[in-house]
Amino acid sequence: MQLNCSIPKPVTTRLLNLEASMGSKILKGTRQLTADHVRKLARHFALSADYFLEP
Repeated sequence: MQLNCSIPKPVTTRLLNLEASMGSKILKGTRQLTADHVRKLARHFALSADYFLEP
């Protein structure tokens, strides 16, 4: 799973409780999101998990 939206790196790292370098890798697409990451993002933004997944 790869992040398919534009969330600023500081927000991503804080929400997912990650180190800054890991948040950067996720946003660049060199690191995949886990199912737990998708659940946290979906819950925080009150969106479907599908919003954060590639089509």
